[in-house]
Amino acid sequence: MNDASKFRYIQRRVFEVDPDDLLREIERIRDPYFRSLSLVSIASSKRFGTKRSMELLSSSFNEANKVDQEWRRAELISLIMKRLKKADRDIQLSGEKSCIVMIEEMKPGSGLSQAIKGLIDHSNSESWPFLIERAFQNKGFEKTDVRNILKAMKRSENWQVGHDLILKRLGSVEDTEMRVALYGALHLRSRKRKGTGTKPLELALDSMKEQEGHNASRSFSFLCSNCIDIDDLPVLESGMEWFKKPEDRIKAICDLVTASDKAGNRDMAREYVKMAIEGTENLSTDILKASSTSLIASGVSRLGDADHARTLFDTALGLSGNEEMLKKRIEAQMENCGSNREKKKKEGSILPISGKRTRHILALYDTYEGGLKPVHSRTVARAAPLCAAFDLDLALMGFPSDDLDRIIELVSKETNIGKGGAYLNSLHKEGRVYLVKCTGSDPPGDWSGLGLPVATTSKPARSRSIMMKDSKKLSSKEHPLKRVCLIMGLGRKGLPRSLLDKVPYHLEITGSGVPLETATAMGILAYMLGNEE
Repeated sequence: MNDASKFRYIQRRVFEVDPDDLLREIERIRDPYFRSLSLVSIASSKRFGTKRSMELLSSSFNEANKVDQEWRRAELISLIMKRLKKADRDIQLSGEKSCIVMIEEMKPGSGLSQAIKGLIDHSNSESWPFLIERAFQNKGFEKTDVRNILKAMKRSENWQVGHDLILKRLGSVEDTEMRVALYGALHLRSRKRKGTGTKPLELALDSMKEQEGHNASRSFSFLCSNCIDIDDLPVLESGMEWFKKPEDRIKAICDLVTASDKAGNRDMAREYVKMAIEGTENLSTDILKASSTSLIASGVSRLGDADHARTLFDTALGLSGNEEMLKKRIEAQMENCGSNREKKKKEGSILPISGKRTRHILALYDTYEGGLKPVHSRTVARAAPLCAAFDLDLALMGFPSDDLDRIIELVSKETNIGKGGAYLNSLHKEGRVYLVKCTGSDPPGDWSGLGLPVATTSKPARSRSIMMKDSKKLSSKEHPLKRVCLIMGLGRKGLPRSLLDKVPYHLEITGSGVPLETATAMGILAYMLGNEE
């Protein structure tokens, strides 16, 4: 039996076997990593008194310090703290202090970064000042470490304490780009905690005074991309004063279009679009006008106005003259927005359509940017056995590929979920997997080959809200195939607003408006669609 197996044996039997016998088993483990984990498992089991448990915990950290690789020691910190969650409070605090000693002695690098994350997830607010300082000292990993700390603190009742600590520490950060980025991250976490005030955002914009040109533009784009509250828009707009060149100003206005859209104020976003278009008159060359107009077109596309976006893209191409590199860049932007005039729009094109046409459809609507990613493979692999189990067809909507066979192949190669793609291959052979061409800004217009479109969302429009059983009854009356096409968003963004505005019905499954993780929602939806009458 190897050391890992011996540890697992001790962990399984910690409440069944005499603890002194288990301690003798630990003496047979050679690797200090597994000796440490075994000792902490017994120390946290409450089978000994506090004094003896403290001794075992101390021995556990003695063994942890014998581990040569720093990344393994960092991993131990997280594992030890997880095992101490059920221990007495005094044991937990003692373990936390020992972890701090380990982290204090670590050199800057990925190991320290991993250790900070491992402890912050399980620490109390008294340890935060130390961890925050170590994070800022960890050269090359400062952004990652501070963001991990913010993420962990967001779940704590003492969030405001941590917020104030980081806000104060950021004032002494010399790297302006980092300071702006972390002010922005702090503001975003505060907003997600329903916190009020815009102090971090104001300080981030103030720090932009020290930046010039591309760096300032990039920082402003970042701050706008993190805007989720309407009250942030006036503050962001005040940052426009730093952009003197007309082309930089238009870029900043386009970022405000994104910010307004994210904050849910599309009327404001459209006003910014008008402002940006008017600003192109101040540009000195057609090349600058072409580049800026293409940028505006991308923003218009995000707002769901495909025709206007296409017109602007055509204008940009006309202004680009003989600049082939610029033309290619504009055409790439058109392609990303689904506005490529060289490709005939395939509205509602589906491959293939066969099999039992009365099956309801579980549709995955892709909202990720770029090409096929592992997340696509994992989600499709999870969906396939659900469709097989509940007699559903599967539609892949807006996926970044025209080749269904390639998607099937990638799922089979990249994941073991769903028997390594066996369920997906079976559905595909039966003609029960559909590939639907669309984009976030240009959803399908023809649902006749699919089913009655019902969008899943945690925030359904009251006038469109529907129950699952009612959607089935309506599909038998309103759709030629008498089936439901139930659409769920793939990714954190959920379904695009352009789709939610167009489909006739919205479905919310929790009854309380609580957004669910993709895999969880998928299982519930497949069961309801396949079983509920």
